[in-house]
Amino acid sequence: MFVYGDVSSLWVRIIKVFRLFRALKFIKHGGILGGITGRLLPYLAVAIAFKGMSVLLEGEEWWPEIKNLNVVIGVVGFSLAVLLGTKLSVVNSRIYAIEDALCRIVGSLRDVHNQGNIAHDLLFWSKSLEKTLKSSSDTKNTMVREMRELTDQLEVNMELQGIGGPNTAGFHRDVAYLLHRATATTPLAYERFLKNVTILYTMVVIFAVPGLTGLLTSVLLVYVLGGMYFLIDDMDAPLDYGDESFIDVRLDALEFYNAKKL
Repeated sequence: MFVYGDVSSLWVRIIKVFRLFRALKFIKHGGILGGITGRLLPYLAVAIAFKGMSVLLEGEEWWPEIKNLNVVIGVVGFSLAVLLGTKLSVVNSRIYAIEDALCRIVGSLRDVHNQGNIAHDLLFWSKSLEKTLKSSSDTKNTMVREMRELTDQLEVNMELQGIGGPNTAGFHRDVAYLLHRATATTPLAYERFLKNVTILYTMVVIFAVPGLTGLLTSVLLVYVLGGMYFLIDDMDAPLDYGDESFIDVRLDALEFYNAKKL
């Protein structure tokens, strides 16, 4: 205004679109929406704001008219679905593998619990394992390393009590696998590429599909792709038991063993 002495009302309307951020922020903190939807609210606000801005600019003469992108958008969308589906398959199999290994570990504990004078050591070890698996991501690496050392000490005690054989061999193999999986995640390069493709694909749809159709498409796209991304990303940390976690590995077998042996 100071330079030109006048300002187009178009830019004022564009700025007002971004007031939607405050409304969606209030809804999120007010507890009306939660879970995946609550986490997506800021991104929905960004998509709606940018799409509203592009709708306002579409009437300008200098705004480029984009055509014939349907095939490209469809192919890239299919490729993105393949990337998400591949990660979903990996993390889903990881959850079942962790639960399976945990059940085998508890079975081995029950088999050797009454052999020799090892019951107290087993109970201390199993409670330490439960505490390690439920620890926060900040301390999990340290606790997993300590749990490996505690497992080595348990093996020494079991050998002193004359406990060995196939049960203990399978037990130590399953423990090593479980502790490894406790800190394993999707490769960083794959994660970054998936995130970049998701963001780029969403931005192209927002600016390429015009009008009200583009607005509805953008909202649906952010909700579906964003929801899938956050859901699969949460499943990628199956041993994160924080308040923001949605899907976790069930530790019922270990919890029941520890509770029954008090």
